[in-house]
Amino acid sequence: MLGVGGGIFVAAFVANAATGIGGGLLTMRVRMVTFTHILRQEVGWFDTHQTAELASQLESDAKAVQVVAGQRVGILIQGLVTLVLGMVLAFTAGWQLALVVLAIFPLLGVAGYLEMQTMGKSMMANKGAGKSLDDFAAEEAGERQTARGVEFSGGRPGLLASEAILNVRTVASSTAEKGVEEAYAAALRGPKHAAYRNAQIAGAGYGLCYAIIFGSYALAFWYGGVLIDRGTLTFQQVLEVFFALVISATTISQSQAMMPDWAKTSAAVNNIFALLNRRSRIDAESMRGCTLDTVRGELALRSVRFHYP
Repeated sequence: MLGVGGGIFVAAFVANAATGIGGGLLTMRVRMVTFTHILRQEVGWFDTHQTAELASQLESDAKAVQVVAGQRVGILIQGLVTLVLGMVLAFTAGWQLALVVLAIFPLLGVAGYLEMQTMGKSMMANKGAGKSLDDFAAEEAGERQTARGVEFSGGRPGLLASEAILNVRTVASSTAEKGVEEAYAAALRGPKHAAYRNAQIAGAGYGLCYAIIFGSYALAFWYGGVLIDRGTLTFQQVLEVFFALVISATTISQSQAMMPDWAKTSAAVNNIFALLNRRSRIDAESMRGCTLDTVRGELALRSVRFHYP
């Protein structure tokens, strides 16, 4: 067992390191090539492509490409290999029980997928709680918040708190503490209801997932007991079939839940290739054409008058 654990540790380390390093190198390469082609475009091209847009696209498109070749793809490959090996082991140990477990395989896959999706949304909600609070509060309180005759720009909790702290002397001298407190409480009312609603949805999602999972476990063990009672399989064979297929279903469903948005990735790849395939009307790096040894220019101003309004 120690040898198996050590082998898994080494294999997981090598796989994650290889995909992580490969994804990082690919991202750097994509950014360098894209940036080089941006610099090679003629001046007129930048009239329709803003600098901020190009900088944002340079970052987001490279990240989207990294997702395709990064650790998530390694996780998907790991899930597919686990699925194949699990099915081979299960049908070798006991094909009767393997067929029954395989029938509920889609349910296990859906349950695992929903579990990972619910967990991911919960983590993102907790991570971006400040932003979500501000958004919901802005909808709840409107563009401007008025309480006890004191008006504050924006109904966002963070903005209200920062304004009150930065202008604490004005708030204190105007005896507006109560108004600030009421405005802040009103701004939090919307996010509070949203948090309750999200918690209920997450709880229902987790409950449904585990109901499907443990219901499938119960069916598999019940039929395994029937096969043991008939003498068709042994207890060890039942466990081998059960864990091989269940772990395979869980792994592949979790892998699918962690996969990137292929639509965004495809759009990013199209943007990159559209830029790489575009030929600049004035290519500064091109060696074609006649190269002049010396260039002399003269500038003359005639009949020019200057005046100030």
